[in-house]
Amino acid sequence: MKRKLTLMMITIALFAVAALATPSKMQVTLSITPNRTLPGLSVPLALHILNGSRAVQIAPGVRVRATSPAGESFFADWGEGVAGGELEFGVTDEEDSKFVLSANSSVDLAVPALDLSRPSWALDPRILALPGEWAIQVFLYDEDDLSEAAGISNPVKLTIANPTGGDVPVWQAIQRREYWAASEKVLAEQTGSAYFPYLAAVIARRSTPDKIAIIGRAIELHPESPAIPSLRYALAAYYGSEADRVFFQEGDMERAVALADKGRRELLRLKNGGDAWSKLKGNEKLGDYPSRDYFLDLQRLAREKGTKKK
Repeated sequence: MKRKLTLMMITIALFAVAALATPSKMQVTLSITPNRTLPGLSVPLALHILNGSRAVQIAPGVRVRATSPAGESFFADWGEGVAGGELEFGVTDEEDSKFVLSANSSVDLAVPALDLSRPSWALDPRILALPGEWAIQVFLYDEDDLSEAAGISNPVKLTIANPTGGDVPVWQAIQRREYWAASEKVLAEQTGSAYFPYLAAVIARRSTPDKIAIIGRAIELHPESPAIPSLRYALAAYYGSEADRVFFQEGDMERAVALADKGRRELLRLKNGGDAWSKLKGNEKLGDYPSRDYFLDLQRLAREKGTKKK
């Protein structure tokens, strides 16, 4: 009897240790670098996710809870409910974005710093209205049950500084959501501003080569800006579209290939980057990006089509 009792106690102790070692729910560790920014400018949200005792299909929506310097807590609003935000897994295909995390496994993911051509949690009007020290948390959801969070991160501090000098009217324009006007002002007068890389992809009424030059200039002047991965991805997209235009409209294959090669170099920089979003995004896009073989195939198809017509 005594031996049975001892075995039972050992079993209970082992079960308790296992329960402590294996969390029943998803654990999310959030880190932010840099932890200081200007109003309206998002920073990358790096997530280390340790799953619990059952597999979870993480919903593509992520919610960001912000707590103001005055203590008010709210979910930043940049979409419609849980599915309104975008947690980037580095894929563009909707089916591939269904991410299943197996039981007791871990993964590193990231929400990138987005340039102002795309909406982000940092553009919530309540955040824009009150610089100071904020607390940021990330809520992740199970695709099969959106009623409550499957994982809630630790809060991290983010200081939103007061703009000074020429950044003040830029900030005011962003508050009014006048991004085109703000981008034109920064491009013309203050490319040294931290706002420039976030506004470089918003420049309107310009040709694709002009946009490529502007984004390239922003990357050159602000190589440490949190928005650089987002800009490199946009730059690759512009190089790809310009390569197609040169090939189809001008019939210049060599120039088209040269442009595509420049875009591929940007994607390779992302693929070899240090953050999870850049690596996944760059690797995914490289798989279907224009190349010399792509243009040679188009030439061959065009010749075959012309032969059939004759």
